[in-house]
Amino acid sequence: MHPDFTFSQAANSVQPSLSMARGLGETPLLYNLAVGSPDLAPPKEVSALMQAYVEQNRYGYAPSKGSIKGLKALHNVVLGNDNSIDPNQNLMLLPGAKYAIYLALKTLVSPKEQVFLFAPYWLSYPEICKSLDLAFQELEMPAPSQKISMHAFLTQAAKVHGKPKAIILNNPNNPGGWIHPNTDLEELVDWCQKEGVWLIYDEVYKDLVFPGETFPSVPHFEGLVRIGSLSKSLCLAGLRLAYMSGPAACIQKADALGQHIHTCIAQPALWLAEHLEELPFAHFTQQCAKIYQERYTLFSQALERKGYTVWPIQAAFYILTQAKKEEATSGEELANRLEKRGLMVTPGNAYGKSLGHTVRVCLTLPKEKLVAASELF
Repeated sequence: MHPDFTFSQAANSVQPSLSMARGLGETPLLYNLAVGSPDLAPPKEVSALMQAYVEQNRYGYAPSKGSIKGLKALHNVVLGNDNSIDPNQNLMLLPGAKYAIYLALKTLVSPKEQVFLFAPYWLSYPEICKSLDLAFQELEMPAPSQKISMHAFLTQAAKVHGKPKAIILNNPNNPGGWIHPNTDLEELVDWCQKEGVWLIYDEVYKDLVFPGETFPSVPHFEGLVRIGSLSKSLCLAGLRLAYMSGPAACIQKADALGQHIHTCIAQPALWLAEHLEELPFAHFTQQCAKIYQERYTLFSQALERKGYTVWPIQAAFYILTQAKKEEATSGEELANRLEKRGLMVTPGNAYGKSLGHTVRVCLTLPKEKLVAASELF
């Protein structure tokens, strides 16, 4: 009898990240627009801070959920002194938003319990649920023309699929680039409050809202868990600096779990968090958002001139586009065709079934390269 060196059910059920697999492969490409890694340089003050960090000889373990200095600085700079959050009780620093989503779900939802995912969603949500043996249900938001409220929509979804333990909402949306308005958030929070359902609110792109657009505040309630990141905001994707805010008991339990999984945030990331007030955070993120808005306008106009439809966006640096009507090409087929031409994008079906006819493009190339990339369509 041969030894049975098999893998776990979780390992067998999870697929690699499609955007990472496509974007970080060894295929020679002219233009890689598959991975959302900002190409802009971080604030120049970051370099000075990192050089100062080296002189501190801080290489030991950091406090598991971050130092109070770092938590207070993040609260002041990133969360706008939100008075519903006590930095010492309701906030923790984590190594990346992807891990924060994992830890939030592991803290709040038990195996076999259900999670609702608003689609389109960030492509890692289903895979994280699979890795934790959670049931999940993809919910396609109704079109505005259907005139159904968020409250009625969720009530109907719960009747069909059963009440979830938690809901994940990504706002601003990745890959859609739109912003859920106040009315959606108010009705969502009201429903979750009444039904006793956790709301995991992923606000990673809240600091990259385009000039002229308004980003609403999510109403506070006892079941709200907010997750954000400075990786995109400060163009420091590799530094892995994220946060989670929530009820004190939730943060306490998440911290206890995290101590056995990731131990603590890395000291360089904590150092940066502790000195956030020394960075031109608001000015820098506003300038980044302006640059991405300009790139979106440039790229979308170039594609529209060639007969492609580009979805309008309000934030972040992703756009969705689809093949010309006369071509009747699926997103997978379009992505494969573009790859042969030297352009890497991500098929839209990675973000939900309804996007199977689209591809996601990251606006993380300078203007002249974006124009050249658009010519490959």
